[in-house]
Amino acid sequence: MIPSLTKQELLSLVRERHQEVRAFLDWAAKTERSWSLRLARRPDIRMAGEAAELFPEDWWGVVVFSCFGSLKGTRAVASHFQQPLPTGLAEEVLTQVSFPSPSIGHHRTQQGLTGATIALAGASGKAGLFHTTLHSELDFDDRFDAIWAQRPPRWGRTTIFDVLLRAGALGIGGCQVLPTSAYLSGSTGPARGFHKVFGGTGANNERAAWAEAVLRAWTGNWVEVTELVVHPIARCAG
Repeated sequence: MIPSLTKQELLSLVRERHQEVRAFLDWAAKTERSWSLRLARRPDIRMAGEAAELFPEDWWGVVVFSCFGSLKGTRAVASHFQQPLPTGLAEEVLTQVSFPSPSIGHHRTQQGLTGATIALAGASGKAGLFHTTLHSELDFDDRFDAIWAQRPPRWGRTTIFDVLLRAGALGIGGCQVLPTSAYLSGSTGPARGFHKVFGGTGANNERAAWAEAVLRAWTGNWVEVTELVVHPIARCAG
C-alpha cells in the first residue's frame, strides 16, 4: 500500500517545521530566478533540446549532453561523436578534444571533466542500451531500472534520472515519459535536503515512502502550505 498524508497531517507537519519550511521556500524563491527546478521551466531540459539538434539522432544528443550537463562541453565533442563509438575508440578520440572552460555544468560539476569524458566513453560503448530504453514502451521506473542495471562508469542515480527526465520531457522516442516520484529511496543529496526541511532520513525504503507521501501532499495542497507559512498565527487560530 502506498503511504499517503491527509491535508491536516501535512499542515500539522508544516506547523511543526515552520522555520525550516520557510527557509526552504525563501531559498527556492531565490533559486527560481536563476535555475528553475520546475519541470516546465528547467533550463537543462531546454539545453538538452538544443544539444539534440547538434546530432543526427536526438536521443544521442541528449545522452551526450547529460554526460557534461552543459552545452559548451557538448559542442566541444559534437563533431567527434556524431554517432556513438566503441568505448576504446571513444577514449582515444576524447584525448584529442580541446575543451573550453567551463565545459561541465549542472550537477555534473561534481564529476569534473575527467568524470564527464569517462561517462561519455562508457555511454558511447553502451549506446544500444540507451537507444533501446529511450525508444521503449517502458514507464519511467522501468527505464531507470534498465539503465541502472547496466550503467556505464560515472553514471550514478542523478545522471540516469536526469537523462530520462530530459528525454521524457522532450518526447524522445515519440512520447513523453515522466517520473511519478522524487526517487528519494537510496538517494544522498535529495534525502539530506528532505531531512533538513521535514526531518526523517528519507533514504531507506520505509522513510522514503513517507517522504514521497509528504511531497505528494505538498504538491496537492500547495496554496494551503504557503498560506500557513506566510500567516502561521492566523491559520493556526483558524
